[in-house]
Amino acid sequence: MNQDESYLLDIAKLCQTILRLTDNMTEAEFQNDERTQLAILYEITIIGEVVKRLSTEFRNVWC
Repeated sequence: MNQDESYLLDIAKLCQTILRLTDNMTEAEFQNDERTQLAILYEITIIGEVVKRLSTEFRNVWC
């Protein structure tokens, strides 16, 4: 597995965490749950950091 594939797996796992944290949660519940909001923001921040590590070649083809 090359480095880009590893990063994509990391991104997929982070997305799964977001889905798990918000599963069965209404928008109103999410808006009233600061802890979940902060957790999701953290996951999205990490996704952004991982995306920056993808190779230029990969980003030129897929982004």
